[in-house]
Amino acid sequence: MGNISRTGSHRVNVSSGEFFRQHGYTPVPGLVQWFATLRCSMSCAHCLAATELSGFDDMDLEIVFRLLDQVSDMGVGEFLLTGGEPLERRDLPEIIGYMGGKGISWSLNTARMPSVSQRRAMEANPPSFVAVSLDGPEKVHDAFRGSRGAFRGALEAIGYFSSLDGVEVCAGTTVTALNYPYLQETFHLAASSGAGRWGIHMLVPEGRASCHSDLFLSRRQLRHLIRFVARKRKYFDVEMADEIGYLGHLEPLVRDRPLSCGAGRSQCVVLPDGEVVPCTTLDRSCSAGNINRRPLAEIWEEGFSELRQWRPDGRCAGCEYSPACRGGCWLQRKSGTECFREVWHLPEALRSTAGLIVCLGATSAVPAEAQVPTFPVPVEEEEAVEAELTGNMERSITAIYVSELSGFESTEIVPDIPEDPGWRFVASFAQDTLPSDITERCRLVQTALDTECRSLSLVALLWRSLSEEMLDGEVRFDELDSSEKSVYLETMERLRQSSLLWRPEFLRNNLLPYVNRIRLESVPFFLRSKAGPRPGQMEEYTLSRDLTMERLAGVIGDDSASITREYLEIHPFAEDMELVLGSTGSGNLYLQRSRAGTLEESLEDEGVLRVSVFDRVSPGSEGAELSLAIGYELSSMDGYSDYFDALDQETGTLTDQEIEVRVFLEGGREYTYAGLINEIHAQNSIQLDKLALEWMSGTCVMSGEGTGDLRVVRITRNEAAMWPSVRRLAQMKDQEFIPGPGNTFLTAGDIRYRARLKDCDLWMF
Repeated sequence: MGNISRTGSHRVNVSSGEFFRQHGYTPVPGLVQWFATLRCSMSCAHCLAATELSGFDDMDLEIVFRLLDQVSDMGVGEFLLTGGEPLERRDLPEIIGYMGGKGISWSLNTARMPSVSQRRAMEANPPSFVAVSLDGPEKVHDAFRGSRGAFRGALEAIGYFSSLDGVEVCAGTTVTALNYPYLQETFHLAASSGAGRWGIHMLVPEGRASCHSDLFLSRRQLRHLIRFVARKRKYFDVEMADEIGYLGHLEPLVRDRPLSCGAGRSQCVVLPDGEVVPCTTLDRSCSAGNINRRPLAEIWEEGFSELRQWRPDGRCAGCEYSPACRGGCWLQRKSGTECFREVWHLPEALRSTAGLIVCLGATSAVPAEAQVPTFPVPVEEEEAVEAELTGNMERSITAIYVSELSGFESTEIVPDIPEDPGWRFVASFAQDTLPSDITERCRLVQTALDTECRSLSLVALLWRSLSEEMLDGEVRFDELDSSEKSVYLETMERLRQSSLLWRPEFLRNNLLPYVNRIRLESVPFFLRSKAGPRPGQMEEYTLSRDLTMERLAGVIGDDSASITREYLEIHPFAEDMELVLGSTGSGNLYLQRSRAGTLEESLEDEGVLRVSVFDRVSPGSEGAELSLAIGYELSSMDGYSDYFDALDQETGTLTDQEIEVRVFLEGGREYTYAGLINEIHAQNSIQLDKLALEWMSGTCVMSGEGTGDLRVVRITRNEAAMWPSVRRLAQMKDQEFIPGPGNTFLTAGDIRYRARLKDCDLWMF
């Protein structure tokens, strides 16, 4: 796992005032990481510490105490113990006790449960933050760590640290080609583990990982990973760590605040032999000095000048994003792997104010004399309470899905606030007491929308309550009577409107920080209030101002409402769920789409019909035949993919495969989104069920003598069309499974579980 701290793994995270703007670094490091040891009983294929450079003895305890004295005297914000495995140090209890005596705020990165003596020391002087490695389900995690029992130890550690008062616990996952197919399951493991956060890390070419190019994700897989994180952040505190660097217009979707790499600027790392490097590398050539020869304060004040005075060169010199990106993650830049622009670059995003602000880090060509906009500064106590309640609801809805997967009822789904209609609905859903009558259910959904907890995950849950029976074919929209249709359409429209109204509130804390950083002259509310700032507000405000002044080349005259609106047009709600259909040229080609009874779109306009979760489709009187391409991603099981037709000879990567299915929509019928999916499956069940089984079982779909096998690992286009097939697999009995081609190591029970997992993932859009 990439190292992660309380405030972020590598980023600038400490208030610095005018000093930072003038000098490019903080006067005191906000984070000092210490490689407590390079020893570890595990054997991870990506381990940073396991290289020819790692043959260094542990730092003597006397030197450790001297380092801690300096950290305390400097006023360092956070002291992070990492490794190797920090818990390998037998003298760790003494070190923890010394930090407690000095009042040092310390944190820990680990992969296992501490010993009895270590637990006693931690309970007396607890860390403020602990990150525990969790790399996938048990078999995957243990294989990844090269240690049987590592998974159970990690879960035990998360449970233990979560039981300590005031300790923030994060589950950390380094995503590689090995555990990439298990992201959904790992999400549910992290959400149910007791951890409060989930950190997603990428490999950097350091240590063993530098010799395992097969572990690194492809660009296509990285795009999927980013979209996955963006979806899951509506349900749990998930964040992309900094190894992927700057992400342009996608930054607000996956991070709470813009990336600004802090290597050598707000943080440093002390190695076991005392060398001080900018970030987590064992490369001593990057050292700014050794604490055995010079004090840490002096090393910090005089070192890392190249990082602090960074100027774009090479490919960065001609890149319009360089003022915001600043070369991305230093660790990646050090190895020449820093630029991921092709993963996130979207030219259309630069055509709007929102795109300019977010993509260019608030840098634009607008003249300096342009009017500085006025934006609201949100920190009212009432808003903070509402945000906390919304976060609680999102966690509770996640608990419902975790409970569905585990088969155990969660006792912590609904807090004691029954007066809120949204919470009442969540409780009814969890207890399976929703009314069966469609009209009554619609009324209950509309009442729930009056909640004070404006959560997008609640919108998805409400949508599920109206759509699940149509998805399964138990209810058809066109068979409802006129009054039932009317209330259903009214309810769906209210859901759609709520998603439009609530999503800006979800983005407010993600998108508007980018906007507010332009307005340097603004005075935050807490500076005008007699109550003063709450802990952390002043530091966050000051640093935001400093980062803006570092990046800002001009200002943009616009308002936050229009910026948010433009951004939402780029990233609509449930965009990953959209169905894309095309005409086959037969039958009546005039196909209309309607929202709330208003016809809006014709297939004749562009030859493609895009159907969102709130849409319904009405073909002409003669009906229409449409085509649907379902793309899927293949992965080699043993590395011999070069011999297959699926390999793109130019890029050296596997290309997407696809199957095309057709669906005839009857004239005079109306199809909701869920009803359309059911109809697609009904007319193509054999093909779709076969692909679903291959997908859920990891079955080989291509083979050749001596060349290995390929398997389906992900559906890349029109994934929602696979939904009924997935639900069928989730409910099938052992004797109903029909073996596919090739071999699979998964049992029928495993396949059912993976299908249930995917079903939950689709509902959590």
